[in-house]
Amino acid sequence: ATPPSPKSPGAFRFSQREVLERVLLDAGFTDIAIISITMAIDFDSTEEYWEMFTECAAGIKAKLTTLSDEDRVGLRRLVDELAAPYVDAGRLRLVATPLCATARG
Repeated sequence: ATPPSPKSPGAFRFSQREVLERVLLDAGFTDIAIISITMAIDFDSTEEYWEMFTECAAGIKAKLTTLSDEDRVGLRRLVDELAAPYVDAGRLRLVATPLCATARG
């Protein structure tokens, strides 16, 4: 699939400090401070993660409809395999480090 434009809405649009800062500056904000905060995201299972990701992640639901049933099953299996090192007692724990910004308008 063709990668989306970095300017299109999506989970990682503001993953680069410079992009986030530029958007805030262009919107007229001042005194901008941007920090990274590491946080754990827990799921009861890889199934719960799959349901959340496929329902909430921009564009994923639509892309899944283009896959054959066999490919969807294969992708779901791959998610379980890749998540296995992060599963403890059946719970999936992922770590994210989003950028967080404050500014004056």
